[in-house]
Amino acid sequence: AIQVGLSSALMRRAVDTMVRRLSMITILVLGGGLAAAMLLTRVLIRPLNRLMDATRALSKGDLYHRVYVETGDEIGQLTHSFNVMVDDLARSREETEAYNKRLLRRNRELAALNGVIQVVSDSSDLSQTMERALEQVLAVVDSDIGWICLLDENGACRTFVGSNQDLCVSAGSDD
Repeated sequence: AIQVGLSSALMRRAVDTMVRRLSMITILVLGGGLAAAMLLTRVLIRPLNRLMDATRALSKGDLYHRVYVETGDEIGQLTHSFNVMVDDLARSREETEAYNKRLLRRNRELAALNGVIQVVSDSSDLSQTMERALEQVLAVVDSDIGWICLLDENGACRTFVGSNQDLCVSAGSDD
């Protein structure tokens, strides 16, 4: 008869060693997983944070803020689309401002013409009409100096209204 025996101390040491090894492996795997999760989160969140910052700048009217496209994935495509949208908005704003300037100039021109028409329709005396028309035009263009000179068939200044007749040079003079 053969008898087999195991020492409980020897078995306990083997189990303790195994538990320590498994604990160490578990801690290493958890630490690696946590580090990988933090790195992956940073890689994914950083471009989104930059895009959110650019969106805030855009909402405050900054049409020159662009976001660097780091990747070709969905976030990179979203970033590229954002940049294209900002370019389109900037171009649209420039066109609108240019159009508004043209409208303002046209409105000033129309106001001057309207003032002249009102003066002409209210008066029968040519000199008085020219003086009032000049006043209307100067008020619209915000100027203190101006003149109107009617030339005769020879190019000589026939009728002059304004601040300085020397400024009116006739088309036919040799001066």
